[in-house]
Amino acid sequence: TGVYDRIDVREEVRYALYALQHRGQESCGISVNDHGVITTVKDVGLVPDVLDCDIYDDVCDHLIAIDTFTNKVVGTYRLIKKSHLKDIKTFLTETEFDLSNLKQYEILEVGRAVVKEEYRDGITISMLWKGVIRYAVSEGIDFMIGTASFHGINPHDYEDTLSYLHYNHLSSEEIRCYALKDSYSPIDLKEDYDLEVAKKNMPPLIK
Repeated sequence: TGVYDRIDVREEVRYALYALQHRGQESCGISVNDHGVITTVKDVGLVPDVLDCDIYDDVCDHLIAIDTFTNKVVGTYRLIKKSHLKDIKTFLTETEFDLSNLKQYEILEVGRAVVKEEYRDGITISMLWKGVIRYAVSEGIDFMIGTASFHGINPHDYEDTLSYLHYNHLSSEEIRCYALKDSYSPIDLKEDYDLEVAKKNMPPLIK
């Protein structure tokens, strides 16, 4: 399927692929030609899983890392400011957390971190974060927010890590954000947490 000379080519092709993907097909992909630079996204899975996008993607800023030797996109970050939310009104993080104590400040929501597998040696993500910091400084950002995931669905598997974060990196009360009732899962924090276990089980993005 090909589409050209349209305002929203990405969405046109995405919906076309969604309609064409038949039962038994286990992968999909899309390539975009931007003034001679061809970017390809492909993976195993259904279209909604591989080509994920939402209402924020059309209004936010995107930070992109490009391998200058191959001219290919190798990493991205999505950056959302309050000025991007004129029509949407709320940050994506607000689906899980109450940000009332932060809404008076200039906030930057950082999310959708993606790095190609062969570039996950720490260099690309480090360069992306340098870009995020420069963006935040230039835009006068007071606080950066975002969500990061732990593997699995049982919070008790991460008691040491969550206890370490609580006792060492809890934000001050006047700017603290709280999980919404539907997203909240109680857990017994441990003052005698195992530091080695805590750091071992901590996801890279949280580190």
